[in-house]
Amino acid sequence: MTKLKEKRIEEENRARKELDKIHKKRIAETEKARLDRLAESRKLIEKKIREEEEIRLREEKQRKSKMEDERKIKASETRKLQIEEVIKSRENERQNLQEIEERKLKEIEEQKKIDNI
Repeated sequence: MTKLKEKRIEEENRARKELDKIHKKRIAETEKARLDRLAESRKLIEKKIREEEEIRLREEKQRKSKMEDERKIKASETRKLQIEEVIKSRENERQNLQEIEERKLKEIEEQKKIDNI
């Protein structure tokens, strides 16, 4: 009878050990699957962050390019205005010199008339 009891106890212990193994294996598989999902999630998050950073950098580059183009256009317009101002200034100077020249000629003519009288 004791042998039967011992044998039954041994079988129960063996069955418990086998169940423990199975349980531990399932826990390990579940934990591995959870870690795999976390790693995959981390990869997806990192990929999304890289994509967003690329988009941000591309948009920043486009914004800087647009600002640079606008600055160049404004500088070009300013140069054109300056050139126009120089042309107007030269024209005014030429007209002033012409008027001075005409006055001098008139004065010389008047002086000659006065001298001739």
